[in-house]
Amino acid sequence: DHLPKPTCYRLLASLQKLGYVSRAPGKSEYLLGPRMARLASIDPYAGLKAAARPLLQRLHGALNETVNLGVLSGTRVLYVEFIETTRPLRYVVTPGESDPYYATALGRAIAATLEDDVLTELLAKTVLKPQTPDGIRSKSELIAELKRARQAGYAEESNQAVEGVTCHAVALGFLGFPEAAISVAVPASRLTPKLRREIIQAFKTLH
Repeated sequence: DHLPKPTCYRLLASLQKLGYVSRAPGKSEYLLGPRMARLASIDPYAGLKAAARPLLQRLHGALNETVNLGVLSGTRVLYVEFIETTRPLRYVVTPGESDPYYATALGRAIAATLEDDVLTELLAKTVLKPQTPDGIRSKSELIAELKRARQAGYAEESNQAVEGVTCHAVALGFLGFPEAAISVAVPASRLTPKLRREIIQAFKTLH
């Protein structure tokens, strides 16, 4: 017997949250997620990683801070690749982990570049649950952040995904992957105005 559609959607949503499947914004098709790919020895993000790796390496070489590659899947960002800083104080996420898109610079950078109708759909599905005391608590605040990111060409967050960590991110639409972004994660104690300017300038060299 066939499962009812609502049941199928709930199952897919659960699998997506766990990282076994993923879906790009505005698309109806589901792909194998990072966890399922590892089980199947297939990497659905191999093309993205290959295209983005030189940019990750360039940012890491210029800044020596942890750089992450993530993709938007539903209302979450999946981490698919990283290069770790050699500095003693660091924060690293494991590929296959995910966070709500609105809490991360990665997710905001991607969302800010979405077509208006796709963004409207994403916002309608968004249920805000702040991960830290500084997290976004209202849709109006989130929309304002996305507008700022769209105007600036990059997104940023501080102490909102993880306390004590700041991130700046740029979407990879210019690389042909609008559902992906690269971020630079820095402990808040190390983010000086000079380093922030260097990160933003480094993003400009990626295009």
